[in-house]
Formats: sequence, structure tokens, C-alpha cells
Amino acid sequence: MVKEQKLLQQFRIYIDNVLYETYGVLSEQCIIEDTSYGIFIYIKKWLSPIEKTLYIQKEEEMIGDIRQRTVETVFIQMKDWLCKYGDIRIEKFIYDWNIENETMCFLLFSEEETGMKDHLVLFQQQVVDEILQHTNQYQKKPDYIEVLQPAHDINIVVQYGILLPLEQTLVNKGYKDLVINRQMIMKQYVLQQQKKLESIIQREIQDIFIAWHYELNRCYIIFFHKKRAS
Repeated sequence: MVKEQKLLQQFRIYIDNVLYETYGVLSEQCIIEDTSYGIFIYIKKWLSPIEKTLYIQKEEEMIGDIRQRTVETVFIQMKDWLCKYGDIRIEKFIYDWNIENETMCFLLFSEEETGMKDHLVLFQQQVVDEILQHTNQYQKKPDYIEVLQPAHDINIVVQYGILLPLEQTLVNKGYKDLVINRQMIMKQYVLQQQKKLESIIQREIQDIFIAWHYELNRCYIIFFHKKRAS
């Protein structure tokens, strides 16, 4: 998708400016991976001063509400910039954050996907089984699962068909908020298994993000790994 490193560097600077204008804070780190699956953006240290105060007061739900109300605006600005300067047309995006780590990720899709993609699968079946053991309590058993490695430090477990018919109807009618809570509960269970997952894949995980693409009826579990010591 994005081929020029210069464009990536300019986009990284632009994202920092957007975050500063929106939240009044400059991120400590912004990593952008151009993958065949989309543009992956990893942001570290993004809490604004008021959000830090809310976190100390254990008002995490309010922080989430602030982010959900503003993230669409941030996405639109990124989308417009990529179209103007990179001639890249972004159609969809998913996102998630980990408040304790002060990290956040975006996955921007250049076009609406209608089918599954062929990628090198590096996770063992044991990893998928471990994830399903905990996620199936909070969502319908997926119709199909694929495990991707769109970049060296990223693995994505994509679960297709995770909404019950009633939930799909609610989403189609604009009541997505009614099913979002299950996503948050499911995420906590997956995070609790981080050490076990690391022992299986024999690689340290820096962050785990979970985002549901409700319109496409998919769940994305994103593993962002710590770089190996050279």
C-alpha cells in the first residue's frame, strides 16, 4: 500500500500533530507498519492530562467514552491526509487501546474486504485453541478463523462470523453499543492469558488489542510483539 518511507515519516509527523491538537499530548512513540492487510499504527503514551486524572480516579469508563467520541474525528483526518498526499483511499478502520500501558492501535483498510486473504500462518493451533477457549464464552463460535502475520512484529487472529443473528440485526439498525460491552469483557480474559500465550509462541508480547468490525461481522485479535534483541 504505502511504498515510500518518506511518506510514512510524513504521515507519522501528521499523526503526532493530530493527537496534539485533539488531546493536547505528544505521543512517546508512533510506529507505522505498511502491510498487505492494511496500515497498522501503534501509539504509545497517548493519555491527555485530563485522562490521566480520570485514570487516577479510576474513571476508565469515562476515558473510554471520551475516546469513542473523538476517535472518528482522528480517523477522518488520517483518511483525508492519506488520500491527499499518498493517493491512498481508506474505507474502513478498527481500533483499540490499553489504558494501563497507555498504548493504542489503528488498523486502516484500503478497501472493503469481501474475502479472506492468503498469509503465512505462524501461530500454532494451540494458540488458536487457547484463544477460543476464552472468547467462545462471550461470542458465537466463529464460522472461520485465520491467523496472519502482516508484518514481522504483528500477528492477527481474525474470527469470521462472531455475531448472533439478533446481534447482527441490532448492529444493522444502529444499536452497536448494545453489544460492545461483551468485547471489553472478552478482552480482559484474553489479556489474563498473555503469559501462557507467550510460553506457547516462545516470544514476548508487548500488547494485545481486540477490535470487532461489527459491519463485517469479524473480531480481530492483534498481537504486537516486542522486538527480539539483535
